Order: sequence, then C-alpha cells, then structure tokens
Amino acid sequence: MKTLVVCITTFLLSSLNAFSQHENDIVGKWLNGLGNEKIEIYKKDNQFFGKLIWLKDPLDDKKEPIKDINNKDSYHKTRPLVGIDIFKNIVYYRNNIWRGGRVYDPKSGRTYNCQIALRDSNKLNVRRYYGITILGRTETWTRDE
Repeated sequence: MKTLVVCITTFLLSSLNAFSQHENDIVGKWLNGLGNEKIEIYKKDNQFFGKLIWLKDPLDDKKEPIKDINNKDSYHKTRPLVGIDIFKNIVYYRNNIWRGGRVYDPKSGRTYNCQIALRDSNKLNVRRYYGITILGRTETWTRDE
C-alpha cells in the first residue's frame, strides 16, 4: 500500500511540474505579425503581461519618441509607446491557450478581450475580440530570442 501511495504522489507531482512548464511557454520576446513591434511577455503573480519593448520606427517627424496619441484617456496621450503594457492579466487556461485578459491596440486606442494560443515553440496566435472570440482578428507573432 505504501508503494502505491508513493507512486501516485510521484505521478501527481510530476504532472503538476509539466503543467507549469506549459504555462510559461509564452514567456519571452515576440515580433508582431508585421515585424515592426517587439513585445516581451512576462509573468507576474500568475498572470501574463506583454510590454512593447521595440518599434521599427520609434521616432515621429520631430525625432521624438512616438507617443500614445490615440489613447482615449488624455492622461496617456503623452506617454511614449515603447514601455507600455499592451496586454494584461492573461492567465493560462489549458492546452496551450491563455485568456481572460485585455489587449490594447495603440493604433486605434481601443482595448479588446484577448486570447493567446501557442502554435509551436516559435509561433503565437494573438486574437483580439469583442464579446466572443469569433468576433475578432488573429495575428501570428514569431519568437525573437
């Protein structure tokens, strides 16, 4: 009986370790679908965030950092785009899918629901949508490390 308990406990602990490895598979640096933005995905308090860390064209016509001019909140319109979190509060759901958070589109100034699916170790499908996932758009990101 003791051997059975030890075997079951070992199996359960190794299963939990495998689950946590999948959960963190999106952590890293990713290029968006156009290759003009780099987003760093990081984990904080069991949630995932995506920080914009690089722009292909980071300066405006005045040679100043591009600002978040399309943001609906006037307080944020003067902040530089590089360094902002474009998605927040994403949690691992199951089977290489993360969801539950929000993604911000600096081009439109809008915030959407977000779902992320890891296609393979180097491809990530980022879906933004209103309400239900079929009412949205998916962009494929590529790992950049």
